[in-house]
Amino acid sequence: MPGEDVQNLLSGFVRYEMDVKTNINFRSVRRMNSKFKPRPIIATFDNFKQREVVKSSAYKLKSSPFGLSVQYTPDVLAKRKQLLPIQREARAQQAKAVMIRDKLYINNELFDQIKHKQFLPKMETQIPNEKIEDIVTSDKNLFIACVYIPPVRSNFYKLYNCDLFVDLENSIELYSSLGDVILLGDTNSRTGAIDDFVSNDSIHSTIRNRLDDIFDYSADIELNVRNNPDNNTNCYGPKLISLCKASGLRILNGRHKNGFANDFTFCGANGMSVIDYLLVPVSLFPIVRQLIVSNFTTFSDHAFLHIQLSLLCNKQNSTPFPGDENGEKLSQDKFKWNDELKEQCRDCLLNNMEKINMCRERIDFDGQQLLDNSLDEFTSTLNDIMAPFFKKRTINFKSCRSNICDDKPWFNAQCKDLHRRYINCLNIFNRLKSQLNHSNLIRAKKDYKTLERRLKQEYMRTEGNMLDIMRLTNPKLFYKKFKRKASPKHAVPLKLFHEHFKSLCSSDTDAVLDDSQFNNTDGKKAEKCMFEQQDTSIYESSARMVAFKTSTQRVHPWIRAMWLFCYEYLGVQDSYDVKWSTEPASWRPTSKLQLKKIRTEVSKNEDSSANENLTQFMITIYPTTGLIEVQGNAYQSFVANDIPLLLKCVNKMIIDQQFSSKNTNDPNNQFYLLIEN
Repeated sequence: MPGEDVQNLLSGFVRYEMDVKTNINFRSVRRMNSKFKPRPIIATFDNFKQREVVKSSAYKLKSSPFGLSVQYTPDVLAKRKQLLPIQREARAQQAKAVMIRDKLYINNELFDQIKHKQFLPKMETQIPNEKIEDIVTSDKNLFIACVYIPPVRSNFYKLYNCDLFVDLENSIELYSSLGDVILLGDTNSRTGAIDDFVSNDSIHSTIRNRLDDIFDYSADIELNVRNNPDNNTNCYGPKLISLCKASGLRILNGRHKNGFANDFTFCGANGMSVIDYLLVPVSLFPIVRQLIVSNFTTFSDHAFLHIQLSLLCNKQNSTPFPGDENGEKLSQDKFKWNDELKEQCRDCLLNNMEKINMCRERIDFDGQQLLDNSLDEFTSTLNDIMAPFFKKRTINFKSCRSNICDDKPWFNAQCKDLHRRYINCLNIFNRLKSQLNHSNLIRAKKDYKTLERRLKQEYMRTEGNMLDIMRLTNPKLFYKKFKRKASPKHAVPLKLFHEHFKSLCSSDTDAVLDDSQFNNTDGKKAEKCMFEQQDTSIYESSARMVAFKTSTQRVHPWIRAMWLFCYEYLGVQDSYDVKWSTEPASWRPTSKLQLKKIRTEVSKNEDSSANENLTQFMITIYPTTGLIEVQGNAYQSFVANDIPLLLKCVNKMIIDQQFSSKNTNDPNNQFYLLIEN
């Protein structure tokens, strides 16, 4: 009524009719435009707590002509509309079903499509002369097969003498015994307007009545004529139709209710055709929600099929990968829980309970945006309270759209113009698939592809000529371009390498190496090497090389000492680059191959801007002979400064591991012990 104070009227109604003594504050109160007289009143409360107080007193209006209901947002109403038939079905089956906002609880459990599938209403879809049940409520397996059948003149049939349609029919028959089958893909079959079902397949009623007890025959359902823009056929067309009649699959192209599947699927130089199909049993027609023949693109002369199915799936088992429609990099925060801080977290929550209650009272349910803002505020408050007790780790997700590819070197301005013209003709053809637009598209595509191919060939020819000239004038630069880059990963992990020789040093080495093999040193110069003493006169000074020998029991400590020096000391420094290899290269600590050689190369990065490595020294250890070689620019410094330290390291390991030596009478060993003493 004009001049009516609706807010005071509602406040008095709540206080006296509903017996609510608490002072209720309304944000807004108004009457709705309705055909009912008097018109209903809709009110918005200041906070959630007051709304719940009024709602809990609604039972007092049971015997009165008044009533109270909650007004939900459109998205909540849409969700409740979907859950309402399930609630009715559950109550019809004597189950307890309660709906709270947009959530349905059945027998005090949140509704789950898998767990409570018996309460899902059975949907019926009308097919000509038949009513079928939607398989959303079915437990049968569904097999989706993607197929490709090569064209008639393909070289495939020269290699394999077979009929792919017969093999495909046998496979469909096999999997049909296990569940339902859906077929889609490129069959290179043009079916025109041929029916894919048996016409007039029903048996006369007189014969059916006589033979009904003998066999059960289900006749083919006569479907509507397919809206096929391709009226021509080829030799594969009748074979595909025969496959459909034998297997019970039906072509859904040109039959789907949305009308987006009535289009060409192939666009070639000789014309347009429909050769990509979706084959579905008649009983599964209702689950195909969408079938769209998409636009043609520059990536293929086939138009891809967009298919959307209604299937029963468990959302708990699906974990969608975080993505961003705008192609931006996303991040996700992960928190690690420490069980020792449980009591501290509990005390912190109790101390901040007033702040949490204030956030809870400010929750607004009037709209989705207001609800989201309230939820964000509550989450932010809770994070601020609990953040000190959790270890935070941020994970960044890289989008696949962030990479921007540059044009190829041969892609010049003329090629860009032809490519732009090709894209323009393709867009025009997708809007109207006429013969004129098709011929314009083929001509533009041919011009662009011909120029691109010619420019690429010219570029490759020019690059080849430059390499020929470089090979003659600058061989070093030429072979550098083809030099295989060393793998950043070692063939054998360093940790495994270290553990292997550590185990050798801590075990009986007599069973590992045979002394008969150990003493056979190859080469006359190697035979002159002293026991762990360096004789620089053995090799020429230009070789920049020195060598010495060790005993059976000391070769493994030497390997371990070299490993500690090269990798644990030099390898962690930015100025050094350490590489190592074994012979044979396929040797592993767990293999039965005999390790013949271990080579370690130490290089120094003197000029990091020029990225040039200078080899300082290269250490080669022969485990079967006990020979150790050192060669390189800094071999003298290594022998003078580093070898004594390595000797002490070897002796320390032998003492700690309590190595036993059966060569104690070796004069070289006695000489070495005298030197140490």
